[in-house]
Amino acid sequence: MRNSKELLKYCIEKIIALKKVKIVDSSFIVTETHSQRLKLLITIQKEEKNCKILQQSLVVEFSIETSVCQKCNKIKSKSDLWNVIVQVIKLY
Repeated sequence: MRNSKELLKYCIEKIIALKKVKIVDSSFIVTETHSQRLKLLITIQKEEKNCKILQQSLVVEFSIETSVCQKCNKIKSKSDLWNVIVQVIKLY
């Protein structure tokens, strides 16, 4: 899953600036397995007005943030609650 083609495609689609250029090559850069970061090596091309082709490779880094949907979060938080009744007595 971590280095799947589907994940690579999803990450590339999230980069808005790449819609103006042609993607020639893309691949994952190996990071530590427990790292919460993904690194992509992307090679792009763009043709200029005077028929010159510019090509550049760049590294893009994504960070993985885990989250829970609101409905699941409510269910989890309700199960962790305790009902308590407290009586306060003032002593003289």
